Amino acid sequence: MWVHAKENILRNGRTVHQDVEPAEGEEDFDPEEAKKAQVAKDPYEPRLKPLTEDGAVKVSVTSSVPAWQVRMCGDATELINL
Repeated sequence: MWVHAKENILRNGRTVHQDVEPAEGEEDFDPEEAKKAQVAKDPYEPRLKPLTEDGAVKVSVTSSVPAWQVRMCGDATELINL
């Protein structure tokens, strides 16, 4: 039941896309279309996406690990006394 509450980090290392500037000599530049193309390349993820839907984290070229792991730390005998 855990979910993400904050914005996700995009591939560009930010939480929002930067404004797109027209290239030199480009006359018919539409900033809205450029922004849509930028978002299509690096889309936002849903804000309240469950943690179970997070993709695996790539640790090397051939292997990856789950994004989240639950592990028990500490003295396991404490649970017996509950």
